[in-house]
Amino acid sequence: MKRAIDAGKCQLDSSDEPWIHFHVGSAYSYRAMARFRRHNWIGAFLDGRRSIDHLKKALKGDPKLYDVYFGLGGYHYWRTARAGFIRAVAFWMPDRRELGLRQMELAARHSRYIRNGAFHGIALSLYDAGEFERAVVFNTQVGPIEPATNGSLYMRGRLLARRQDWSNVEVTFKTLLEKLPPRSVGYQVECKYWIARASHELGREQDAREWAAEALAQCETRQPDLELESALDTFGTIYQRLVASAGAAVRACRRRRTCLRSRRACYDLEQGDDE
Repeated sequence: MKRAIDAGKCQLDSSDEPWIHFHVGSAYSYRAMARFRRHNWIGAFLDGRRSIDHLKKALKGDPKLYDVYFGLGGYHYWRTARAGFIRAVAFWMPDRRELGLRQMELAARHSRYIRNGAFHGIALSLYDAGEFERAVVFNTQVGPIEPATNGSLYMRGRLLARRQDWSNVEVTFKTLLEKLPPRSVGYQVECKYWIARASHELGREQDAREWAAEALAQCETRQPDLELESALDTFGTIYQRLVASAGAAVRACRRRRTCLRSRRACYDLEQGDDE
């Protein structure tokens, strides 16, 4: 990414072409998101600011370059939504989440190249904002354009979980689990957590316990320095939910065995009375 930024800046020494600003700004934006997903808040904030400077210049040079609005919207939304540490220091920073959502929606509706990614990005942002039904609308629009992308499947699974549609949650995360590359340990663990959760909600406690146990064992193989965190939940949060889910599955299995033993004892007593 640094080479792309350096090459673009070198070209800007001799040209103020909007498209060069767009590409440099997009590269900074991509690196900002990567740093954000590693919880490098200061680095993400600084790269975000650099990105915005170039994207604004691109838009000034070509007002119809609607793709720019996705980068602007992402910066304005996530800077406020996740920059708690920065806001504690720079308390003057305004809350621009609503502006960010509007800008991403503009990109999703009118952009030339980033349209598919913008649909997914705004669905993710709306989910984070708690606007789940609006998120469903945008996630659904990704489907016909890019069927079965990992990002759209993940978002679909999370939205189905919000609706407590556990049968489809299970199907969706099993499909995603098959598509994930081996290095994505964190996302594989999260898929298995949601499958275990769906199994529990559907009354299949043995399945829930097995999926949870498999996920907990796989946690040991994750390399935090090589993986990005999810935009919605940290791996630590998923791990805590997984531990709780495994415990719930074990307790449910014990209750079921106790119930079966009680029923057997009652049956034996009834048989004795008949004799």
